[in-house]
Amino acid sequence: MPLQLAEVTSDSDFDIIIPLLWLSYESPRIPFLPLLFPVEDESAEAREKAVQRTKEIMIHMHHADPSSHWFKVTDTDSDTIIAGARWHVHEVDPYSGAPEKPFVVTSWPDGDRRKFATMNIGQVILPRMKRYRRPHLNLQVCFTHPDHRRRGAGSLIMNWGVSKADDLGVQSFIEATEVGKELYGKYGFVLVSIDTVDTNIPDPSEDWKDMERRFKANPWYCMWRPVKGNYEKGKTNLPW
Repeated sequence: MPLQLAEVTSDSDFDIIIPLLWLSYESPRIPFLPLLFPVEDESAEAREKAVQRTKEIMIHMHHADPSSHWFKVTDTDSDTIIAGARWHVHEVDPYSGAPEKPFVVTSWPDGDRRKFATMNIGQVILPRMKRYRRPHLNLQVCFTHPDHRRRGAGSLIMNWGVSKADDLGVQSFIEATEVGKELYGKYGFVLVSIDTVDTNIPDPSEDWKDMERRFKANPWYCMWRPVKGNYEKGKTNLPW
């Protein structure tokens, strides 16, 4: 069945893309989304509320950020969106002149749960401000419906990104999961570091312990693709 990649140009596509993002991150479980967008309880209604909140925020962020490019992959036989991604295209250093302000995950109520989410996610996000100080592409998110994996949707998404990076003559970065790193390696991305979140604090509260149980962090794989994918092991300098 043929697949087609297209850039998202209508907000109505997010009605399908964001629920698909949640579904894909639940199989296998990647705790990043519910850590950013809390689900109040175990009910279907609470999950749907979090999904809708995600959609609202993602649409707002997309329109506010000229570097943002959302994509969808459609099965043209069934006219069904089966995958999505968000590439960021930075033709200049995105952090040059950026105002310094504390990073806080405000979706949680004030208290230890918010502090935990801020510490957890901050350890993934904040290093970008030092590591990515150059023109580059960044694949922020890439996902496929569990029933449609290994059909080539990820390859379509990656082909767009590496072609765009090559046209611009810039590097690319990805913070990969265990699931995605093999695909990215096929497109010239080199593993630079394996990072893990450390949320150990002295005398943690019961709220903190509960968050640690619920959001056990997976390692993430920081991957880099040099300009044009030109990398020679032992000869090419890594970016950090």
